[in-house]
Amino acid sequence: MLSNDVFDYDFLWSKCRKGALAYISGLAQDKPWIFCVSKTASQPIAIASATAVLILSFLEALDDIPNNVKNDWLKYLQSFQKEDGLFEDEIDMAEETQGYPRWALRAHRSRHIAWAIESLNGKLKYPIDFVEPFTKKGEIEKWLENLWVENIDRIWAMSNWIMDMGVLLDLQHRHFGDKKAAEAVEVIVTFLDKKQDCNTGYWFKHGTDLRSAMAGAMHFYPLYWAYGHKLNHFEKAVEVTLSLQQPDGLFGFESGKGGCQCLDYDAMLILTNGCFNLGNHRKDISMASKKVINEIMVSQLPDGSFCDSQVDETRYWTTKAAVYKANGGSLWDTYARLMTIAMCIEIITHQPPRPMRSEHHLFEIFHAGYGWRKGTKIS
Repeated sequence: MLSNDVFDYDFLWSKCRKGALAYISGLAQDKPWIFCVSKTASQPIAIASATAVLILSFLEALDDIPNNVKNDWLKYLQSFQKEDGLFEDEIDMAEETQGYPRWALRAHRSRHIAWAIESLNGKLKYPIDFVEPFTKKGEIEKWLENLWVENIDRIWAMSNWIMDMGVLLDLQHRHFGDKKAAEAVEVIVTFLDKKQDCNTGYWFKHGTDLRSAMAGAMHFYPLYWAYGHKLNHFEKAVEVTLSLQQPDGLFGFESGKGGCQCLDYDAMLILTNGCFNLGNHRKDISMASKKVINEIMVSQLPDGSFCDSQVDETRYWTTKAAVYKANGGSLWDTYARLMTIAMCIEIITHQPPRPMRSEHHLFEIFHAGYGWRKGTKIS
């Protein structure tokens, strides 16, 4: 437990950062750009290497990597892009675990790998032809409506798929100047306007667990912020999100289990944007952030990594190759926990911790004052 009244947040951030960098260094395989997602995993995969880049970029540590290594890292990640524009690692895709559509698995991997390529000052080799049909008039609406009807009872998963489609369209716009792709993102948020619940600011089928709905909403909000689209009912969302905080200070399904890296991150992204963009509930959000900080450090392990929770369970990041222990640490858990801690520190101290980049990618933004903006082209 931490004493928030006297705690040195610079020291806390330094400890988190130092541990994460040590973990990444120790997880590298025979080449410094080859990674498994965790110590439990035995097969190096592209998404692991991409996540390592994203963590290093977030911690402003990429400049410490030799240029020749970064160039090889970039070429390695670029090699996984297929001619349809999506990325695919055959080892990773060999055995999926969640029953998701294959396109959705590839899309989710693709956006993270693409962002890692951007962090390495690279560009996509091929246009994302996969999204071209959805840029035609009326097509993205048809796709959204069908997806919504078939999957509204699993908003957490569906929101990921819609988010990923939005990111792919954004990448096509920014890397290749495709204005129709940007217009399709606008269509997505306009569609979402019509489906939003005015009492919560979330999207869900009534009867759905509100924590799952909160996670789903987090996937949608950054599309609004990045494209400058008015977001309705956001104050309601902040209020409902605050109400979901458990007695242990985290946002997991059960109190006392170490939270859930995804739900904790999702909640804090909503609350951080509420704190800095709305101005209301700042005191409540600050108190909530202190509670998160007070408990979240139980997730840091001796090797410097962070774990998802205290539950002793083997899990998969949608494929068998991306295996990790919920209480054992992984690259993605470490990344999400670092972002959550940084958001809490920024709320409590009114400034982001350093060193940490202040230019965040879509869905890794803290509040709209920072981050990616529509029209930011990749040359």
